[in-house]
Order: sequence, then structure tokens, then C-alpha cells
Amino acid sequence: MTYISDYRTAAELTGIARAAFEVAFQADPLAAYFPAVEANSRVFSLDQVAGIANATATRLVGYNTTAPRGVEGPAAQRITGRVVKTAESRHADEMSLVSTPSPSEIAAWQETQARALGASIANRLRIMVSELLTTGSLDISETGVEQVLNFNVPAANTVTLTGGQRWTQAGANPVENVRQWRDLTGGAGQMFVSSATLASLARNGAIIQAALRRGTDLPTSVSAADVLSVFAEDNVKVNVLDSRTNTVVDYSGVVRSLIPENTILILPDAAAMLGGPSSIGYTHLAPTLESENPKYGISAGERPGVFCAGAHHEDPEGYAVRAVGELIPLLKAPAALVTAKVA
Repeated sequence: MTYISDYRTAAELTGIARAAFEVAFQADPLAAYFPAVEANSRVFSLDQVAGIANATATRLVGYNTTAPRGVEGPAAQRITGRVVKTAESRHADEMSLVSTPSPSEIAAWQETQARALGASIANRLRIMVSELLTTGSLDISETGVEQVLNFNVPAANTVTLTGGQRWTQAGANPVENVRQWRDLTGGAGQMFVSSATLASLARNGAIIQAALRRGTDLPTSVSAADVLSVFAEDNVKVNVLDSRTNTVVDYSGVVRSLIPENTILILPDAAAMLGGPSSIGYTHLAPTLESENPKYGISAGERPGVFCAGAHHEDPEGYAVRAVGELIPLLKAPAALVTAKVA
């Protein structure tokens, strides 16, 4: 394929793809936790924030004695690595070109494909964000390299309820569970649940009693608003991930739930984390090799981010639009969240 700028330049298609990328990513309720940060390198170095530790004290010692050596609290860790690459192209060839398109038709087709590709790259990032939050790691074996990046989430912050503790069981106490999990994070106040989990909470006995403020003569369920109100009394905001915002069709055509229906997330406010006013992570947005190639005309300051360009091919005759992204979501505060399988 040969790069063509006759209809839309690479700079124009790149701008269109980036706008679509941003819109699609920001529509995800979890995107605020991993804002895009443009960088000039495809290599990242992440200094993680240490988790909350119990307060410590010195000991009493005798005069004229050497001070004992103290024990340091939990240490922050540094993770280094390379971003991952995602790419896709869309084609119009002899089978679809039933008549010779006009220049304006080719330009319009290129713009449409640029928007679709920008959104698709954003959706791949959304899959990575959900994987990172639910597992504490990223499996990048899809790239052909058998590797899993581990982001040091404490074992205690990944919970699986069993038996009668599961929220689908009559004796479960979700409010008490959430209180304990919030303590692990230092008081995170955002809970993300699926619509299925919200429905089970509405049928939970402890929730019904708390909502109605009585222990007898209880209905079999309460409203979704009642559930939200019960947790709000504990300063926990319940965010419901419906099927539209919680599913993505991956490249193989499989419909994926970003956050499994039986899993909840406990997170801090997106603008506050351990150690300062920031998110718990960010997305390292790197320049692509294409954006650094002078022939595409992308200025130095605009190179980080999604790249998109049009091309022409002759065998078979047709046109193509290709988009590339080099990026990775990074978890800065691994102890600031809890992932729990509740059913």
C-alpha cells in the first residue's frame, strides 16, 4: 500500500481519529481513573504509591545507648516496561467499488473509517483498563510475547466471597463487607456494580431491613433507589454499569463484559488517591513510529497519540485507512482499590 494525501492528509485523519478515540474512551465510567498522559517515549517508568500502613512509634531506650534501627513502612515500587501496540485497517476494494468513487466520496469514506478506528482503539484500551482493575495485571500475550505485567495489588485487596457470604445468599451482609473493604483502601467511597449485582442487592435481607428500618414484615425486595440510599448513608456512592456501558465486542467478535456481573470494584474518587490529588493511575500515550515518520507531516508536538492515514493499493485496486496506537494503562496506587467476586 502507498500513502496518499490527495483526499485527506495523515494529519487530518489523525485529528479525526483522536477525537473519536477521546469521545469513546471518556464515555466509559472508569476512564476518569486512567486519564491519557502524552509522553515522548514508548518506554514507561512508573513509581507506584505505597499503601496505607499502621502508625508506628519509637521505643524507650537507656541514656548513652545506640539508637535501635527502625523498621520502614511499606515501600513504593517502580515498574518499567514498554507500551503495547494496537492497529487495524479498513479497506474498500474491487468488490465494494461498484463504480469509480469521486474524490469527495473517497474523502468522506476515509473520515468515516478514521472515526470508527479511533473508537475501536479506545475500546481496546477500555478492555485493558477493566482487566487491570479486576485482576491487578495485564496479559499482553496477544502481542505474540508471552508476558503478564503485574501491578502489585495486595492479596488482601482481591476478595472472593464463598458460601453464605455471597451476596445472592439470604444471610449475606453487603454493607458490612463494603465497610471492611473500604478500610483496606483508606476509605474509598466509589462502588461499581453490574445491573445484575444491583438486582441481587435489592433482594438482600440486610439491605431491605436497613432501607425500611425494621426487622419484620419485610417485602422480598426494595427499589434500586433504596439500595443506593443504604450505601449512601455510609458515604459510598454506587455506580451501576449497565449492559451498554459494560460490554465491548473484541476483535474476534466475542462480546466481553468489562466488569464481570459477579464482581464489584471499590475505588476512591477519581480525583483523589493515596499521596495526593490525582487519579489512581493514568494511560501512557506514546508516539507511534508512523507519527515520527516525516512523510506523514505530523509535527513533533503532536506525535503522541493515535495515528491514522489513508493509502492506495493496486492489486486488487482499492483504498485503505489504517490507524495505530501505542499506549498502556498504568496503576499507580495498587492498594487504593478492592476487587471482590460477590456471587
